[in-house]
Amino acid sequence: MSNRDNLEEMPQETDISLDPTSEQEDPLASHNPLGEYDESEPLVVELHETRKERDNFKSIAQRAQADLINYRARALDEKNEAIKNTTIELLKKILSVVDDLERAINLIPHEAVSPGWIEGLELVQRNLSSTLNSEGVKRLDSLNNIFDPRVHEALSYQESEEFDEGIVVEVFREGYELNGKIIRAAQVIVSKSINRDSQGI
Repeated sequence: MSNRDNLEEMPQETDISLDPTSEQEDPLASHNPLGEYDESEPLVVELHETRKERDNFKSIAQRAQADLINYRARALDEKNEAIKNTTIELLKKILSVVDDLERAINLIPHEAVSPGWIEGLELVQRNLSSTLNSEGVKRLDSLNNIFDPRVHEALSYQESEEFDEGIVVEVFREGYELNGKIIRAAQVIVSKSINRDSQGI
């Protein structure tokens, strides 16, 4: 028999390692070919511990992200509040200047100065009022209105036959609000009923 015949009769070997359809071996299958793993197996225990650590780190990251979002929101609120408070304090100082200018104009005897001088002061006063209005600052309407402790500060009470009790009969210092929020209460004098007994009636 020739060598060629001997080669043809030899069984052919199959290399299964190169077969792409061969299944990957489960690292745990060698321990239990039925796919049921013993929880006490070291590899299974390690897998569970790894999953617990992963879930724990994920939870920590989520809490940290939530804390960061809350911190940024709180910091922004505090910044806005500080800006608003600073603005209010500045406006109060400007309002004091407005008060002084108004009192000065009212106290100047018109006959003692030229009309142009008075008109110049009144122009400054109007410009200040216009600037304050453009920033949302408005003067409270207090005179002849009912006394409101939220917007009025009572300096004294005055008996009156003309007004009912609890009416603002005089404004000593004007009050102002900024975008609907009171930044300075009006100082007022409030009417009260006349005590008839003290008059012997």
